[in-house]
Amino acid sequence: MEDFKRLLQLAYPHRVRLLLATFILGLGTLLNLAIPFNLRQLVDGVFNEAGRAQLNQTAVTLLAILLLRMSSGVMAGYLLEWTGERIVADLRRRLFAHLIHLDLRFFADTRIGEITSRMSNDVSVIQNAVTSTLIGVIERVLLATGSLSIMFLLNWRLTLAIFVTIPLVVLSSRIFGRYVHQLSREVQERLAAATSVMEESLGAIRIVKIFVREPHEVGRFNHEIESLFERVRRRARLHALYGPLVSMLFAGAMVLVLWLGGQEVLAGRLTPGKMIEFLLYASFIASSVSVFSSAYTTFKRAIGSTERVFELLEQEREIRVPEAAASLAPMRGSIRFEHVSFGYDPALPVLENLSFDIAAGEVVALVGVSGVGKSTLMDLLPRYYDVTNGRILIDGVDIREVKLASLRAGIGSVPQETLLFAATVRDNLRYGRLEASDEHLIAAARAANAHDFIQALPQGYDTLVGERGVKLSGGQRQRIAIARALLKEPALLLLDEATSSLDSESERAVQVALDELLAERGRTTLVIAHRLSTVRSADRILVIAPVEGVGRLVEQGSHQELLARRGVYHQLYTMQFREEEAVLVVNQQTDELLQERL
Repeated sequence: MEDFKRLLQLAYPHRVRLLLATFILGLGTLLNLAIPFNLRQLVDGVFNEAGRAQLNQTAVTLLAILLLRMSSGVMAGYLLEWTGERIVADLRRRLFAHLIHLDLRFFADTRIGEITSRMSNDVSVIQNAVTSTLIGVIERVLLATGSLSIMFLLNWRLTLAIFVTIPLVVLSSRIFGRYVHQLSREVQERLAAATSVMEESLGAIRIVKIFVREPHEVGRFNHEIESLFERVRRRARLHALYGPLVSMLFAGAMVLVLWLGGQEVLAGRLTPGKMIEFLLYASFIASSVSVFSSAYTTFKRAIGSTERVFELLEQEREIRVPEAAASLAPMRGSIRFEHVSFGYDPALPVLENLSFDIAAGEVVALVGVSGVGKSTLMDLLPRYYDVTNGRILIDGVDIREVKLASLRAGIGSVPQETLLFAATVRDNLRYGRLEASDEHLIAAARAANAHDFIQALPQGYDTLVGERGVKLSGGQRQRIAIARALLKEPALLLLDEATSSLDSESERAVQVALDELLAERGRTTLVIAHRLSTVRSADRILVIAPVEGVGRLVEQGSHQELLARRGVYHQLYTMQFREEEAVLVVNQQTDELLQERL
């Protein structure tokens, strides 16, 4: 009942239109109930003296009733169709608005294909249940109630014969409905799994092709589709059995009514016209019960979908903001970590007891071996995740005490993996600041060393970049990401190994933009260092190293200071940066020789 109430709650905001549709259907029901009566008049009128006149009058009346019935059906059908589509649109808007505000942890744990399936397939099942099926049930309740009332007035003995089959139908509905509910939920889950496989495969189509894994992906998809088909087959088998069973029960009841009705006609207690009228009303009840049984299974399917949709709507955000939270604006950019620890699973810490200060406007590099928690540390600043212990302060305020929008409004980010929208270059850049003028947009692109290649594109800034920016190279995407972050004009900029996944040519182009960016002062910048030039240009370096498997801050200082200590940073420098430094020296000497010859 709780899930059924949820279904009704979805329809409640549109109750006026639904009530109007119900009223129109009620008028249609009255017109339906008038048809058997007029047919009785037609049949019985043939046998009396005024037969021809009554025949003509009844035929005209029936035509008028059918015309009015069609008109009411058209109006009610439009209202129901409109309401159903409105419910679907509202529910999808509500779902998306809720999902877009959920924390990153939810999206890390949930497949996008699963979410897509719930927003499309499950919502469509719900739409059918709360509009046409629900109103159809109401219409049939009115029709069945009116038919039973008239049948009792016509002949109560025959009416009791109809009730013989009702308990059997109700019992079978309950038994079948229980299995249909379970199978319908499994069908939606298997459909979601198949959708997820499809989205994953197509989203990683380059990887699929380079590893020649098309047969493997087809096999994965086929497995999910066959699993889906097996459950659909079982549900279809139930439906195939249930419909004929109900029809057989009522067919048996109709045979009984025919036999008993024939006895009543022979005994003179019932005219032939009344017998036909009674049978028509009985057929209304039979068809109504058939609709009820079909609606019951539809509601069971819808309840399964409702459970899945409301599982999303009931997902709560882990990142809590106090009601009295203040705005952090304008942000200056000073940062303090006070004994910060964090683990995606509290029992398995990733970072432990980090304490350091970053002054506003300072450029700080994070270095450490892969997997030590550098990117995780950056994710804590915009509160993608909350610290397990300790606290983080920006401008002297605990970030858990300020509004999320004001916190994130002051932070810009360039991640390792650049994601662009399937829109124009201009639209992707302007995502950093929607109201930015073209002048500001071009200035940001120039600062990111992106303007020249954008101008060379077929439509310049109005060139479509394709799904996830697939029409651009990695270096081009990364420079657009840098420009997008710059256009936001953040007080705090986070650069997460922005060149780590690029080829050498793209890396050089992006690094030029980063070097120019880091040379500017007035903006606090936290950068995960990938190149020696980034480390050297930083005001300070924070060295994160694994201690007993957990990331800790082990050293901090300038490049020269840390080298002089000959500690962890010196080891990292020896392994990672010394060869790069030698290449830089050779390049510099080559440039000097060329200049001398010129």
